[in-house]
Amino acid sequence: MTTSPKRICVLAGCVLTAIAAALPATASAGAECDSLANCTPVEDTPWVAVPSNARFVFWRTRCPTGMLAAGRDYNPSPAGTLGPVTTIFVDPGVGLDNSMTFVASGVSYNSSFQPLVGCVTAPTSATATAAGPRARTAVHRHVIRRYRIRPSRRRVHRARCPRGHRVLQSGYGVGFYTKRPPSRRTLADIRVRHRHRKGTARTVVRTGRRVGDDERVELQVHAICQRR
Repeated sequence: MTTSPKRICVLAGCVLTAIAAALPATASAGAECDSLANCTPVEDTPWVAVPSNARFVFWRTRCPTGMLAAGRDYNPSPAGTLGPVTTIFVDPGVGLDNSMTFVASGVSYNSSFQPLVGCVTAPTSATATAAGPRARTAVHRHVIRRYRIRPSRRRVHRARCPRGHRVLQSGYGVGFYTKRPPSRRTLADIRVRHRHRKGTARTVVRTGRRVGDDERVELQVHAICQRR
């Protein structure tokens, strides 16, 4: 199976520059726990829609409490063509976290991918070191809001930065919690418009009758915030 690369990009100034540098490569999907001892894959990860006109699609996958995200991979949908799929860290130098954020872009017609994360047990001291200083001194903050998507509706959803921060970069992701990737017909039944201004990321979602009718569908709205 051929996929795009799984590279870690550090967001130091502009996430767009880091993602654009990724190049296609060959890899083996389902390798999120390769070379990791006592690794547990995250279960029930969704298929994340990647519209052909999407510049960037964001999706965060979280490990269970007490574990760190150490391995990553993804399954591409047979339909459509994905651009580079990568993972990002918002704050340089904080080490491992209990989640990973995947970023993908569309190339041809609508497609999707399934993010895969391998989790390892977090030592108590490492967890405290990673969580403590980060919360107090981080230059960037990654705000994520999650919403359930229902059929035949129009909804406006937002993610707001903390006071004193502006939106440096933002994005969204629509995840289908199904065993198989969503069909082209289903992907065509959802329309999303996204933008950000000052301290708020805004996503407008329109759905037809096929989206969320008999499956769980969720929206993530991401705002990567920087102190003013």
